[in-house]
Amino acid sequence: MEVSQLTQMKELQEENRKLKAMYADLALDHRILKEIVAEVHTTWETHAKWLHRAV
Repeated sequence: MEVSQLTQMKELQEENRKLKAMYADLALDHRILKEIVAEVHTTWETHAKWLHRAV
């Protein structure tokens, strides 16, 4: 392998590492948001049932 190819390969490896880290962060954000939405939805359903019973 030539020096330029090695340099390019190292640059691509670094970019790949950064993209993997970015994906991991986004996947975690997505999971957290899904949990929040599920909790809010459950809370909303509980309040709606309570209000329906009160009427």
